[in-house]
Amino acid sequence: MSARSWWKPSGSGGARSGWSTVCATLPPRVEYELTEFGRTLLVPLEVLAAWAATHRGNLQAARARYDRQSAHGSASTRLAAMQEIAGEAH
Repeated sequence: MSARSWWKPSGSGGARSGWSTVCATLPPRVEYELTEFGRTLLVPLEVLAAWAATHRGNLQAARARYDRQSAHGSASTRLAAMQEIAGEAH
């Protein structure tokens, strides 16, 4: 899918691409705006961001365990740590 279907010009005129606006300023700037179709991603992205915020502590703890075990362990210890991390994701 092309970026053109997600973005549209946000001002008058438009760049050759048809989805950005190059403003007549020095230095030049380009403005972008989500299309109606692109805005349909906002709700799923907000849900994903909320999930990440909720599970941030779990992820950080799992990474810390993995790092400790990786620094002092064998390949089988690292595998066990990865399996533990994968189990926490469910």
